[in-house]
Amino acid sequence: MKHTPALLTILLLTLCISVPLSAAPLVKDGKATAEIVIPKDANPIVKAAATEFQGIIAKMSGAKLDIVNEPTGKVKTKVWFGENEMTKKIGMDLKEVKHDGYKIIVKGDDVIAAGVDNEWYKHFGLSEDNLYRVQDKWLKHTGHNWRSPMFMEGLYNQCRERDASRSLGFHDGIDSTGTLFAAYALLEQLGFRWYMPFADIGQVIPEKKDISVADQDIKSEPAFRYRNWSHWRGCRDEAMWFKSLGGGMSEFIFFYHAAGRILDGKEDPECAGKVNGQADFRVPKLSGEKFRSTFLQYLESANTFYPKMLPYVSFNQPDGWSTIGDEDVANGWDKLKERGDSGRYSDYAWDFNANMLERYNQKYPGNQQRKAFYAYSGTVGVPTQLSGKFIPEDMTCVFANTTAYDHLNPDFIGIMKEWFKCVKQPEQFIYYDYLYDRGPHRNYPPTPYIFTESLKQLFKNVTPDKCQGFLLEYDAPFGGMTKPENQNTNIGCPAQTHVMMYLYSKLMWDPKVDVDKLLAEYYTLYYGPAAEEMKALDKFGEEIWMRKAPRRVTASSGNFKEEDVTKLFDMFGKARAKTEAGSIYAKRLDRLASEMEPLKRLFVNLHRKGPTIQAGRYAEDTKCDGDFTKAFWKTVPSYPLKDMFTSAKPDHVSTSVAFRATPTAFYLAIECREPKMDRLHDRTKARDDSGIWSDDFVEIRLETPTGRMPVININPAGAIFDQDTTDPNVANLPAFYSVTDYAVKKHADKWCVEIRIDYASLGALIPNVSAPWGMQVSHQRLAGDKPEFYQLSPTGKAFNKNFEMMANITTNKR
Repeated sequence: MKHTPALLTILLLTLCISVPLSAAPLVKDGKATAEIVIPKDANPIVKAAATEFQGIIAKMSGAKLDIVNEPTGKVKTKVWFGENEMTKKIGMDLKEVKHDGYKIIVKGDDVIAAGVDNEWYKHFGLSEDNLYRVQDKWLKHTGHNWRSPMFMEGLYNQCRERDASRSLGFHDGIDSTGTLFAAYALLEQLGFRWYMPFADIGQVIPEKKDISVADQDIKSEPAFRYRNWSHWRGCRDEAMWFKSLGGGMSEFIFFYHAAGRILDGKEDPECAGKVNGQADFRVPKLSGEKFRSTFLQYLESANTFYPKMLPYVSFNQPDGWSTIGDEDVANGWDKLKERGDSGRYSDYAWDFNANMLERYNQKYPGNQQRKAFYAYSGTVGVPTQLSGKFIPEDMTCVFANTTAYDHLNPDFIGIMKEWFKCVKQPEQFIYYDYLYDRGPHRNYPPTPYIFTESLKQLFKNVTPDKCQGFLLEYDAPFGGMTKPENQNTNIGCPAQTHVMMYLYSKLMWDPKVDVDKLLAEYYTLYYGPAAEEMKALDKFGEEIWMRKAPRRVTASSGNFKEEDVTKLFDMFGKARAKTEAGSIYAKRLDRLASEMEPLKRLFVNLHRKGPTIQAGRYAEDTKCDGDFTKAFWKTVPSYPLKDMFTSAKPDHVSTSVAFRATPTAFYLAIECREPKMDRLHDRTKARDDSGIWSDDFVEIRLETPTGRMPVININPAGAIFDQDTTDPNVANLPAFYSVTDYAVKKHADKWCVEIRIDYASLGALIPNVSAPWGMQVSHQRLAGDKPEFYQLSPTGKAFNKNFEMMANITTNKR
């Protein structure tokens, strides 16, 4: 290794050479002077702690400490893992240890590391017998075509198919593993660090010929009792990395979208809300007696499916819920529409939750189970029924948010504080954080994933006296990322994301930990001679992440710019120049480089591949009235919309669009030929009503040369949903963007949309050859027997995917 910084030398000396005045020797001159003692009947958590400690000490010193079931007398020092009769005699007592914490006692020749261990699967009778092919067993058990509770499928995958849990003998993300935490704490005292899930390049292991553990008597307890990374591990290393970070749960709780499960099999139309007079199984009729009684039956089935009743019940709403049925709208349950998607359905859902609580407690009087409900999406806002009141003591609010976006939407912090006023005890609140931005379905580039300032702010607001803990939902790897066979992981871009996961985990254990100090140590130990350069690169990565712009990348918009690519790789090159080829630091940088490599092709791939269309110019503006026979639209060519997936032009219907440009505005004329006008879905009547997604509609998505990307949806009833998440004025909400002039006109066999888009509203100039606009026009048709989707420039995916397939709109010279 060359160019070793002075700080690194000092830190390594501190971690590796310092010998306590009073200490228990483990290794002397590279030879073992201790043995690890665990009982024959030790639980698998204790066994894993012993094995992990043995392996890391061997990597440090070359000496292998034997694992025995009782002291042999061959060596002086005994390292005891787990609480048992022998350690109790020495002085270990875990009675006062909270949650899944631990104690470490080092006295004389004895080193004892033990913590609170709970094997939740075994405790509640969860095994391959009841989890293998769980859906088949669930259908047989219930006699109904309901979907099984979501978490059961996840447990099955970990229980049987995932090597990590099978090789460990316990479930890494779920069981309480205090003894394993204690083992890692001992190793950290000796200078061990584990920053990234791959042991070969992620671990920092100092070389030592002599190893001793200082006399001590310490107790450590996690600040939050629930610290669950909802994530399937790809291998044993990945599972153990999460445990080294202190992840786990001292109470067995899972959350799933329970309230929608009785609809997934489309068994009973009476449980579904009606949209345009027809049952829609995406819309639960939460107010209905049939839905409520059926859902109670569903919960009863969950209680009888296992040998023991679980300690929680989930009332949680379906994922992506955005519509209330016609009857409930008529009955006044859509009264919070002014809230938009941040709480529009709160009152509706709370009425259901309160009623289910009453029914459930009548069914099971005296039960101690916690009842979970989501504050999520359309229910994130506090319901008006709770104004000045507390939620019932046996209910838990699962507040779903995305920390990485807090700086873009500060309203979430305020909403969360309103929920804090409604809870008395921390077990009534859990923070559910989405960390999705490295998933293949997110159009975000593989840049360093850093948002330390947002994280600091989060833990200033979410404290142990208010919150039971965290559920962090992580995503699958970024598309195209390479995964060497010996580095199998389900973490998206681990070389970029690991430091945020490391910091998040440390803060969940101790929210008062010094984040800046942790980072300083991290850069010094992990990147060695390139510490300063990588610190600068991550600082720039956080600057990119914190820009007040949307998390999307297109040819000309988003918080990530084309010039950022050059700067990032210049900074990376400086870091690479500081490391010696083949060194551990170079290998870590090489892994990062392999993940960032797609950046070099990103903007080339994002240049639009759709057709170039020339909009006809016109000298004067017109009033939108839906009449395409007027002079304004004469001689203007129209362009057909094709099947979104196959690019075929349909025979049974047709949709076409024409374009006009005046000196002040851009116009579109969309004609939807419809043989079944009487079956149009157009229930939504109000402006900016998200129920429009359940209707027939046309969608207009633009991209200006300055990066503005408004989205405009219009249905046959004339309802419009217009927004712009790319508005550079951070004081403006997306809904502030507003189309000022448009019209919908119905005919016997078609419906037509005419719309005007003012250049000034987008800070844009008239489209031209040098600066074309991106344009996508889509049509969702529900009037037929099944949903159909058409586009001006077919993407092969959903409307909001493949922005590179937008058409390029220019104008003629007049």
